[in-house]
Amino acid sequence: MAGDLRLICVTKRMPHHGARAGYSGLIPHLGADRIVAVPSTGPVRWLGAATRRLRLGRPPGSDWWGAHSAAAELWAMQASLRAPSVVHVMYGEDLLGLSSYLSGPRRRVVATFHQPMARVDALHVPRGAVERLDALIALDEAAAEGWRARFPGLAVHALRLGVDTDFWSPPPEGAERKRTCLVVGAHLRDFEALLGAAPILSSAGVSLDLVGVGEEPASRLAKEIEVRRHVGISDEALLALYRTCGLFLLPLGGASANNALLQAMAAGCPVVCTDLPGIRSYLPQAAARWAAQGDGPAHAAAALALLEDRAEARRLGAAARAGVEPFAWPALAAAHWAVYRGSSARS
Repeated sequence: MAGDLRLICVTKRMPHHGARAGYSGLIPHLGADRIVAVPSTGPVRWLGAATRRLRLGRPPGSDWWGAHSAAAELWAMQASLRAPSVVHVMYGEDLLGLSSYLSGPRRRVVATFHQPMARVDALHVPRGAVERLDALIALDEAAAEGWRARFPGLAVHALRLGVDTDFWSPPPEGAERKRTCLVVGAHLRDFEALLGAAPILSSAGVSLDLVGVGEEPASRLAKEIEVRRHVGISDEALLALYRTCGLFLLPLGGASANNALLQAMAAGCPVVCTDLPGIRSYLPQAAARWAAQGDGPAHAAAALALLEDRAEARRLGAAARAGVEPFAWPALAAAHWAVYRGSSARS
């Protein structure tokens, strides 16, 4: 307990995250009194999926909310009865449903939402569950403005996703990089743009390393360019890829916080990225090469220019590393506690 306030975190481990990825990395730095973690695999995952399919109405949670979410929320509410408490629902899209309705004068409820607003709207996040929150955390400025526009009376805070800057670290000085592009992740990625970039990159002798990319898009890419698909690799192996690839290539269809981007930045990896407002909250303009959304040839041109100019690539990698320092977990933990203490309890 931090002072007189008890903190209960409701969270889940995303199956595609390694041990050193994801918003749950914040928890060890918060000093939480109780952690209610929802499993992401096995029977619990299937139970959640089954209840989502059977629900006839939208409330109390979004399209990603299910029986597993409700059980976690009820455990958190029980744990918050003992003392003045904050319940932090760390993945609002997945886990917020009952919490904001089970309120009390000694309990505050805060939820973090990770998705860009278009995705939030598509998930049918119920208005009633959100408007009763004591505070909402968005992970980039554009999303925060979207929430404020929809809920003018709600305390909305633009904080950030963090990263373990000790583990995700640059290679030794003078290390050589390969003539490759690294692509990590599938959520909100623009594989059509990547397919448009692939033959241009291939004609210049560039290949792709794919991590966390499904078999179907990987197979389509393999028809256009040499690919190496890495499945189920360790954080250590992923770090080695960040340190040795020519650059990190991030074509996006939408964006808010992005674990892979922060890892690449922390590893001092040069970045070529789709220019979107959510990403601008994390990546300084001068620390990357940018391309318009959906423009595969522009992504390829930016990547090839950077692969040819190794001095510029090193400069961008150093700028990315410097730009990610404010997103180290200890600093973000202090910012979260300011939100916990500033959110006013309901009567």
